[in-house]
Amino acid sequence: MTKTILDATAWLNFARADAIDMLVKAMSGRCAVGLLVEKREMLHWPSASARAGKPFSFKPFLEAGDLELAIMSQAEMTHFHETKTRYHLGDGETEALVIALGRGWRVATDDGSARKRFGGHNPPVTLTRTIGLLRELVQGGVITKTEATTMLHLMRGRGGRLPNEDI
Repeated sequence: MTKTILDATAWLNFARADAIDMLVKAMSGRCAVGLLVEKREMLHWPSASARAGKPFSFKPFLEAGDLELAIMSQAEMTHFHETKTRYHLGDGETEALVIALGRGWRVATDDGSARKRFGGHNPPVTLTRTIGLLRELVQGGVITKTEATTMLHLMRGRGGRLPNEDI
């Protein structure tokens, strides 16, 4: 299965449902976090989570080999600056797009602007979002549809910006 790089919006949604541990274990070896998101975006658990305000680190997942830290190559850095100028997106969304394109991965983002801009990118990039990842976890038998729906409600209730769709 294709590796997935999650931007901060997707990571934050799973954090809001206190489900990052479950996601990373379920996708062990198939998911990645970009260095910019790891170092700048996800420093504390979101205020609307059971672990609100506590320090957050991807380190245990990285050390266990369940999660890959994606560091841009020099060529990807050049493409990053061009892409950021072209799309006017945040660093995390831009980083995820550049890495996914360069490595044949897909991007998980819930950022509406990023999804619109990425949708017309040439070459195309494969996109998913939090709801898509939840559906995959249900299809893979990792969680039940009821558990996924509960997580989705938690994410929305705790400030996650998600489309009005069901699992």
